[in-house]
Amino acid sequence: MADVGQHAMDEIYISWTESVHKAYDRYGELLEMQKDGRLEKYKKETSDYILDGTAHLVDYTGRLFRLPHDIYNGMIENVFDASDYVYERSKRMYENKEAFVEDMRKASEKIHEDMKRLREETKENAKKIKDQTRQGVKLAGLGALGHVLEGLEMSDPFSDDWK
Repeated sequence: MADVGQHAMDEIYISWTESVHKAYDRYGELLEMQKDGRLEKYKKETSDYILDGTAHLVDYTGRLFRLPHDIYNGMIENVFDASDYVYERSKRMYENKEAFVEDMRKASEKIHEDMKRLREETKENAKKIKDQTRQGVKLAGLGALGHVLEGLEMSDPFSDDWK
Protein backbone atom coordinates (compact mmCIF):
# COMPACT_ATOMS: atom_id res chain seq x y z
CA MET A 1 0.00 0.00 0.00
CA ALA A 2 2.91 2.32 0.77
CA ASP A 3 4.24 1.68 -2.74
CA VAL A 4 0.89 2.73 -4.25
CA GLY A 5 0.90 5.95 -2.21
CA GLN A 6 4.49 6.72 -3.16
CA HIS A 7 3.79 6.04 -6.83
CA ALA A 8 0.71 8.33 -6.77
CA MET A 9 2.73 11.08 -5.07
CA ASP A 10 5.48 10.76 -7.67
CA GLU A 11 3.09 10.76 -10.64
CA ILE A 12 0.43 13.30 -9.44
CA TYR A 13 2.39 15.86 -7.52
CA ILE A 14 0.73 18.97 -6.09
CA SER A 15 2.75 21.18 -3.81
CA TRP A 16 1.61 21.62 -0.23
CA THR A 17 1.31 25.38 -0.66
CA GLU A 18 -0.80 25.00 -3.78
CA SER A 19 -3.06 22.44 -2.05
CA VAL A 20 -3.58 24.71 0.96
CA HIS A 21 -4.42 27.71 -1.27
CA LYS A 22 -6.95 25.65 -3.29
CA ALA A 23 -8.56 24.29 -0.12
CA TYR A 24 -8.70 27.78 1.43
CA ASP A 25 -10.35 29.23 -1.69
CA ARG A 26 -12.85 26.34 -1.86
CA TYR A 27 -13.82 26.75 1.80
CA GLY A 28 -14.41 30.44 1.13
CA GLU A 29 -16.71 29.56 -1.79
CA LEU A 30 -18.61 27.04 0.34
CA LEU A 31 -19.08 29.56 3.16
CA GLU A 32 -20.44 32.14 0.71
CA MET A 33 -22.82 29.54 -0.77
CA GLN A 34 -24.04 28.66 2.70
CA LYS A 35 -24.59 32.33 3.62
CA ASP A 36 -26.57 32.87 0.40
CA GLY A 37 -28.69 29.80 1.14
CA ARG A 38 -27.44 27.90 -1.92
CA LEU A 39 -25.80 25.24 0.25
CA GLU A 40 -27.44 23.44 3.12
CA LYS A 41 -25.66 21.59 5.84
CA TYR A 42 -25.06 17.97 4.93
CA LYS A 43 -26.01 16.64 8.33
CA LYS A 44 -28.41 18.30 10.71
CA GLU A 45 -27.50 18.43 14.33
CA THR A 46 -29.99 17.82 17.15
CA SER A 47 -30.07 21.53 17.86
CA ASP A 48 -31.14 22.17 14.25
CA TYR A 49 -34.20 19.95 14.71
CA ILE A 50 -35.04 21.66 18.00
CA LEU A 51 -34.73 25.11 16.42
CA ASP A 52 -36.84 24.07 13.40
CA GLY A 53 -39.52 22.69 15.70
CA THR A 54 -39.48 25.82 17.84
CA ALA A 55 -39.74 28.04 14.76
CA HIS A 56 -42.76 26.08 13.54
CA LEU A 57 -44.35 26.24 16.97
CA VAL A 58 -43.90 30.02 17.12
CA ASP A 59 -45.30 30.37 13.58
CA TYR A 60 -48.36 28.23 14.29
CA THR A 61 -48.96 29.95 17.62
CA GLY A 62 -48.88 33.33 15.86
CA ARG A 63 -51.38 32.07 13.31
CA LEU A 64 -53.60 30.77 16.09
CA PHE A 65 -53.58 34.10 17.92
CA ARG A 66 -54.30 35.98 14.66
CA LEU A 67 -57.22 33.70 13.80
CA PRO A 68 -59.94 35.49 15.86
CA HIS A 69 -58.82 38.84 14.43
CA ASP A 70 -58.86 37.49 10.87
CA ILE A 71 -62.30 35.95 11.40
CA TYR A 72 -63.64 39.20 12.85
CA ASN A 73 -62.28 41.20 9.90
CA GLY A 74 -63.85 38.73 7.47
CA MET A 75 -67.20 39.00 9.23
CA ILE A 76 -67.06 42.81 9.17
CA GLU A 77 -66.36 42.70 5.42
CA ASN A 78 -69.31 40.35 4.92
CA VAL A 79 -71.63 42.61 6.92
CA PHE A 80 -70.60 45.67 4.92
CA ASP A 81 -71.00 43.79 1.63
CA ALA A 82 -74.42 42.51 2.69
CA SER A 83 -75.61 45.93 3.78
CA ASP A 84 -74.50 47.43 0.46
CA TYR A 85 -76.32 44.65 -1.38
CA VAL A 86 -79.53 45.12 0.65
CA TYR A 87 -79.39 48.88 0.15
CA GLU A 88 -78.97 48.58 -3.61
CA ARG A 89 -81.72 45.95 -3.92
CA SER A 90 -84.19 47.94 -1.81
CA LYS A 91 -83.40 51.10 -3.80
CA ARG A 92 -84.12 49.28 -7.07
CA MET A 93 -87.30 47.74 -5.64
CA TYR A 94 -88.58 51.15 -4.56
CA GLU A 95 -87.81 52.63 -7.96
CA ASN A 96 -89.63 49.75 -9.68
CA LYS A 97 -92.34 48.99 -7.14
CA GLU A 98 -95.13 48.45 -9.71
CA ALA A 99 -93.01 45.91 -11.57
CA PHE A 100 -92.00 44.39 -8.24
CA VAL A 101 -95.64 43.96 -7.15
CA GLU A 102 -96.52 42.36 -10.50
CA ASP A 103 -93.53 40.00 -10.25
CA MET A 104 -94.59 39.02 -6.72
CA ARG A 105 -98.17 38.33 -7.90
CA LYS A 106 -96.88 36.10 -10.72
CA ALA A 107 -94.52 34.30 -8.35
CA SER A 108 -97.38 33.74 -5.90
CA GLU A 109 -99.57 32.25 -8.65
CA LYS A 110 -96.75 29.96 -9.77
CA ILE A 111 -96.18 28.81 -6.19
CA HIS A 112 -99.90 28.10 -5.82
CA GLU A 113 -99.95 26.05 -9.06
CA ASP A 114 -96.80 24.17 -8.08
CA MET A 115 -98.24 23.35 -4.65
CA LYS A 116 -101.43 22.04 -6.26
CA ARG A 117 -99.42 19.85 -8.65
CA LEU A 118 -97.16 18.60 -5.87
CA ARG A 119 -100.15 17.76 -3.66
CA GLU A 120 -101.62 15.60 -6.45
CA GLU A 121 -98.26 13.93 -7.13
CA THR A 122 -97.84 13.24 -3.42
CA LYS A 123 -101.28 11.62 -3.24
CA GLU A 124 -100.44 9.38 -6.21
CA ASN A 125 -97.06 8.44 -4.76
CA ALA A 126 -98.58 7.69 -1.34
CA LYS A 127 -101.15 5.37 -2.94
CA LYS A 128 -98.40 3.56 -4.89
CA ILE A 129 -96.31 3.19 -1.73
CA LYS A 130 -99.31 1.91 0.22
CA ASP A 131 -100.10 -0.69 -2.47
CA GLN A 132 -96.45 -1.78 -2.76
CA THR A 133 -96.15 -2.04 1.02
CA ARG A 134 -99.28 -4.16 1.29
CA GLN A 135 -98.02 -6.47 -1.46
CA GLY A 136 -94.60 -6.68 0.21
CA VAL A 137 -96.12 -7.50 3.61
CA LYS A 138 -98.28 -10.22 2.06
CA LEU A 139 -95.29 -11.78 0.30
CA ALA A 140 -93.16 -11.53 3.42
CA GLY A 141 -95.91 -13.13 5.51
CA LEU A 142 -96.30 -16.00 3.07
CA GLY A 143 -92.55 -16.48 2.92
CA ALA A 144 -92.31 -16.52 6.72
CA LEU A 145 -95.20 -19.00 6.97
CA GLY A 146 -93.46 -21.25 4.48
CA HIS A 147 -90.25 -21.16 6.52
CA VAL A 148 -92.13 -21.89 9.75
CA LEU A 149 -93.95 -24.83 8.19
CA GLU A 150 -90.72 -26.10 6.71
CA GLY A 151 -89.12 -25.83 10.15
CA LEU A 152 -91.98 -27.75 11.70
CA GLU A 153 -91.75 -30.24 8.86
CA MET A 154 -95.33 -29.62 7.85
CA SER A 155 -96.69 -29.47 4.36
CA ASP A 156 -98.66 -26.63 2.86
CA PRO A 157 -101.74 -26.12 5.08
CA PHE A 158 -103.78 -25.12 2.05
CA SER A 159 -103.17 -28.34 0.16
CA ASP A 160 -105.31 -31.46 0.34
CA ASP A 161 -102.53 -33.63 1.78
CA TRP A 162 -101.85 -31.41 4.84
CA LYS A 163 -100.86 -33.44 7.85
